[in-house]
Amino acid sequence: MKINYKITKSLAFLKFKMLLMLLCLAGVANAQLSGNYTIDATKTTGGTNYASWSAFASAIGTSGVSGAVRVSVLSNETTANVVTFNAISGTSATNTVTITGNSNTLSSSSANEAIHFNGADYVSISGLTIQKTGTGTAQTGIRFSNVSDYNTIASCTIEFTAQTTGTTAGGAYIAFATSATSLTTTTTTQNGSFNTVRNCLMRTTNSAAPGPTFGIIDQQSTSSYTSVRNNNTFEGNTIRNFFFYGIFNQYSNGEQFINNDISRMAASSSSPINTTIYGIWTYYTYSTNRSTAYRGNNFHDMPHAGASASSTSNYINTYYTLYGWYNYGNTSNPVVFDKNTTRNIVAYSQFYHAYLYYAYVLDFTNNIVDKNVAYTTSANYVHWMYYCYDNNMIGNRITNNRFHTIGSSGTTYLFYNWYNYNNVRSLNRFEDNTIDSNSSSGNLYTTYMYYMVPSV
Repeated sequence: MKINYKITKSLAFLKFKMLLMLLCLAGVANAQLSGNYTIDATKTTGGTNYASWSAFASAIGTSGVSGAVRVSVLSNETTANVVTFNAISGTSATNTVTITGNSNTLSSSSANEAIHFNGADYVSISGLTIQKTGTGTAQTGIRFSNVSDYNTIASCTIEFTAQTTGTTAGGAYIAFATSATSLTTTTTTQNGSFNTVRNCLMRTTNSAAPGPTFGIIDQQSTSSYTSVRNNNTFEGNTIRNFFFYGIFNQYSNGEQFINNDISRMAASSSSPINTTIYGIWTYYTYSTNRSTAYRGNNFHDMPHAGASASSTSNYINTYYTLYGWYNYGNTSNPVVFDKNTTRNIVAYSQFYHAYLYYAYVLDFTNNIVDKNVAYTTSANYVHWMYYCYDNNMIGNRITNNRFHTIGSSGTTYLFYNWYNYNNVRSLNRFEDNTIDSNSSSGNLYTTYMYYMVPSV
């Protein structure tokens, strides 16, 4: 009996030790991240290194963080997997996740996005090149969904290297979208707020490239955009090719697009393009605590640099710098379209600088429309405004544009306004605009106004 007792006690002690070791190992495996880490594909995952982007994203999504996390990318990586950052427990304005790309490349052949923010907050990525190497039209660089907030993408390059077919329902360089395969699908869920995309280069690198459908698409909740702020900021980015929309902004609140350069400088006469092009499409936006604003952006050289107005091959038939439906500002935070430049746009039929339908409390100021061309005898409405309320049109310059260059009849209206009223402002202001050195082979009306009450 005595011997059996000792053996039983020894086995019990051994089991206790093994259980303690397993608990310790489990604690290490699930320990929250904090401090410095690397992503280096030349080494295995272990210690503070992760051998792939997906390995790091999986680990931080599973374990969360207990302090600020700093990640240095030390090698290039080629993958067919989507790098998905799910919600990360413990992140905050203090406990941030900062990923420095060090000019390395993440080369992605996935059918959709390369990187997906799926509910992740307080993550920043800088100095990274993201290559989309597939030929499919649904490719996207980075997609935000499922309430991904307070993230930053800075000084990155997002490039498409092999796409040759364009579509009006495809991918984007940057997307705030619920669906990976249909970016314009809407839901009641916010895709992301208080995010910043700045100083990024977005381009195509292969010859005869059409570009993705969208440069940037920002689409938010269909149920809360009238009152809940998003306040995403897109600043200092360069978009050098796209197929349909430069900027697509829909169901959002307080978004700002500032000092971006939008063109098709990476395209050529062999690059497919949709025959209707939008520099900005803005639909159902509000300005709860800051203005929805488009300020200091430069739109130029479309369909490509040096394009011929009479060409009907890879050409623009109808062009809009700003196309807006139902955009709502207020006296404290008006919708702002200010200090933007549109230059060297060539359209076969019609050129619109602005097409606005039901815009409320808008400051349309200090914009430049210069050296653009429309070819045929189709009517041109450079600024078409219909049922717009409480709007200021001040300090805009329309210079050196040529309309109906086919050399026959045609009618152009530089300002064409119908049913523009005031509600919260005492006057609609129309002043200090400059119109100089524009030409038309047909009729050229500087201003056509119908039911403007009251205006000055």
